[in-house]
Amino acid sequence: LKRSKMRIVLGDHDQLSTQEAPAVMRAVSAVIRHRNFDMNSYNHDVALLKLRKPVKFSKTVKPVCLPHLTREPAGKEGIVVGWGRTTEGGMLAGEVHEVKVPILSLDQCRRTKYKATRITENMICAGKGMMDSCQGDSGGPLLVHDGDKFEIV
Repeated sequence: LKRSKMRIVLGDHDQLSTQEAPAVMRAVSAVIRHRNFDMNSYNHDVALLKLRKPVKFSKTVKPVCLPHLTREPAGKEGIVVGWGRTTEGGMLAGEVHEVKVPILSLDQCRRTKYKATRITENMICAGKGMMDSCQGDSGGPLLVHDGDKFEIV
């Protein structure tokens, strides 16, 4: 996906509603991929997007905090947020959804349905049963609640 085709939508909750405050859209001026990203293994599958214009924080647009380096997320309850499908093969959601998911340790992750050798120490697994992200949620956040703020995992 080219950065010229990307539009970042901030502060939107229900894409079909005209009753809420208007969403803020921003173009992307740069995509900063992890230098060790591997397309075959998806190792280091993370990037930063630099927005073309600054964003004003508001009631509906707030920053997310970076995690504390000393805290291990495994064993905590995470929150996945997105407009993805709520059932496999279903329709995309018009309203943002969230689901609480357990964050797994590396050993627990390697014992799931995914091939253990494909899960590297740079990856994280979260979810249980039918509670996880789905198609359309890719690139969305996995968050943990820390007091009065959220941290991205």
